Amino acid sequence: MRLSKFVQLAEEGELVNGTGTGNHLEGLLSLSESTVDTQAEWDIDTAVMRLMARVYQRSFMDPQFVVMSPNVWARYVTLRTNLNGGQGQFLAGVPNTAATRTIWGLPITVTPVVPDDKVLIGNSAAGMVFRNGGLRVESSTGYGTFFGEGLVAIRGKVRTSFAVFRPQAIGVLDLSS
Repeated sequence: MRLSKFVQLAEEGELVNGTGTGNHLEGLLSLSESTVDTQAEWDIDTAVMRLMARVYQRSFMDPQFVVMSPNVWARYVTLRTNLNGGQGQFLAGVPNTAATRTIWGLPITVTPVVPDDKVLIGNSAAGMVFRNGGLRVESSTGYGTFFGEGLVAIRGKVRTSFAVFRPQAIGVLDLSS
């Protein structure tokens, strides 16, 4: 089960960060025609809304999702009002309840494969993931002397391709500026 999880994370990493060279997919962060914006002086809420508007303007597709790293999610969910010198109420709700993973009505997906200086938004119809046979986990003792030594080789494999039909419907928010 752990191997399956790590194969899925590796695939997710390729879908986000792949360079498009060699055996790598072209990931969302390397699309040449995606809609890019910087956070600049805006708070994250405002910067995301501005990027949503730009994505719609360029692609004519409403954004449907937001993707961010666990660290960005933690920064976002712990934002407070400016009352009492910035120590007012948490904008995402009180800490003893579960924070709702939404921003401007869009679901937020939190994943460690997104860099801490980026937020992705987009429309799922902008592209499609193709898998040949799905995830396969296999084990064998038939490698060299593994049988006699009581060893087992385990392999996890997934064959994936990724097609992006409308790269303008993918927005990349750069938080580093």
